[in-house]
Amino acid sequence: MSRAAHTFRRTDSKYRATFDHLCANGKLFTGIKRPKGFRQMRRKDCFRNSQSLAIDGRATYVEGLCIHYSGGVAFAHGWLTLDGEHAIDVTLHDAESYAYFGIAFEDKRELAKAILKTGYYESRLGLDAMMDVPPQLVETT
Repeated sequence: MSRAAHTFRRTDSKYRATFDHLCANGKLFTGIKRPKGFRQMRRKDCFRNSQSLAIDGRATYVEGLCIHYSGGVAFAHGWLTLDGEHAIDVTLHDAESYAYFGIAFEDKRELAKAILKTGYYESRLGLDAMMDVPPQLVETT
């Protein structure tokens, strides 16, 4: 990858704190083909898709950054996991082509409360749409 993962496009404190929190607490997930019972859902609506399924108790919600294995820009994304290792993506059609790095939200009640408080589905971590690539993701692309 051509740019260094530690070079920030933005230097404001909120962005930096969010990025640092993700880097310190996130983990890598391997994208897999959707298991039976997880269908393709509406594109460009990852937070709603994944959060609603997690609240229904179908899987654990995970939020973080995603990047195509060929490189490019890391983008904020929400997905699911059943085992804490594999990313089940109901938004992107080819999860096996992406590297995932994020934080799992184990408590579905807290997730539901946060959605009710704001009134809509959004990034729970406060991620920007596009962010710098964490060092952990740089190693995968």
